[in-house]
Amino acid sequence: MNLPTEPQTQSASLWSQKRRKLIVVGFVVIFVALSGTTGYVFLHKAPTCQDNRKNQNETGVDCGGVCTRICALETKELVIDWVRLFKIRDGVYSAVARVQNPSSNSIARDVPYSFSLKDLSGNVVATRSGTVFIPARDTFIVFEGTITAEGNPVNISFSFDKKPLWERSAYEEPKLTILDKQLIDLETTPRLVAQVQNTNIVDVKNVTLDALIYDDQGNAVQVSETFIERIPAGETAKATFTWPQPISLKSRVCESPVDTALVIDRSGSMEFLGKTPPQPLTDVKDAAKSFVNELSKFDQAAVISFANEASTPIDSLLSSSLAPISEAIGNIVITPPSNTQNTNIGDGILKATIELESERHRSTSGKVLVVLTDGVATRPKKAGDATYPEKYALAVANEAKEKGIRLFTIGLGKDLNQGFLGKLATAPSDFYLAPSAASLKGIYHEIGTKMCKRQPTALEIVPSIPL
Repeated sequence: MNLPTEPQTQSASLWSQKRRKLIVVGFVVIFVALSGTTGYVFLHKAPTCQDNRKNQNETGVDCGGVCTRICALETKELVIDWVRLFKIRDGVYSAVARVQNPSSNSIARDVPYSFSLKDLSGNVVATRSGTVFIPARDTFIVFEGTITAEGNPVNISFSFDKKPLWERSAYEEPKLTILDKQLIDLETTPRLVAQVQNTNIVDVKNVTLDALIYDDQGNAVQVSETFIERIPAGETAKATFTWPQPISLKSRVCESPVDTALVIDRSGSMEFLGKTPPQPLTDVKDAAKSFVNELSKFDQAAVISFANEASTPIDSLLSSSLAPISEAIGNIVITPPSNTQNTNIGDGILKATIELESERHRSTSGKVLVVLTDGVATRPKKAGDATYPEKYALAVANEAKEKGIRLFTIGLGKDLNQGFLGKLATAPSDFYLAPSAASLKGIYHEIGTKMCKRQPTALEIVPSIPL
């Protein structure tokens, strides 16, 4: 039997050691691989749109790309068209902001906002906060009703408290059509009724609608909000908006515009209550200015003052530029000495009629003449006929009425011939007795109402449907 030599024994031992190392290394590699895989599975987090990192194809941190949220740089700033404060009753107000979202494909949810009501000194007397859904379209309304405020708020401010977190709109907002808007009982208990048509193939739910009333200057004069729980597909629903008090409109809309001649007494008796300033003339001029301010941009006015005779040239020609007309009224003075200035009502009516028949009158406009006096007619004189000043005024007034001019008369004070002033007017109801100058603004306002029916120039109903 041959025994292995020493070199052969050493070779076998080395191979055994090498094999053991290979086995150990193999186990280590397998362990490391298994550990790495397990660690990756347990420790690695897939990129998301809420991990506060820009780690996908996002264009910003957690926005753009695959993320629903839109980056701020890809959106446009909201535009606040206007903010209004409306008085509901003493101590209670509503606040409205009309806002535009120029980004047509971006919506934002639960965006916080605040209204602040301030008094004349700028002190905050009330606040109201809330959140609003911003739709992916041009216009939306932020409305807060029944805000209780102490003091006398005259100003209001509005702001969004945080930047909106914009989202890409997943689908188009349902469209609603507003039909048959009817505003009734404007000067008592106003109510607006409209039909809201759902032209979509699915039902529309939780619809908020805001109704805005505008005058002819484009000013929102009142707002109301209502809610419709559900409008079935292809059907209509009635929306009703109400207001607890009459809606005061600065201006009017008539079947046709109106040309108005204001005829104002500046005889000596118009300062019998005081000379610095002359009263009641000063109050008369203030009331006449308030009347002019209520005219619409489609109307014209002229001013004619009178004493012994009417002003020549007249104080202000027919014009739709109302500021110079108010200035002309303010420039009316009593010619000194006042005790020589009498009352020629007839000449005032005559000069006004001539102006209303001039080339400045527009054929599409109505014609109105408003005479204010505080006394009886004393000019022009005719020998042997003490009543001639009234006869002359009546003859001139009748000629004006034959030309289609509606004539209103206002008698100020007690020393009046009310029967005479009633005959000057187109109808008995077109004569007004003003016991004092304090009642003149109300009378001018009522005459303005009679000239043509007051109504808003525009009604806007804005729906909102949160997605």
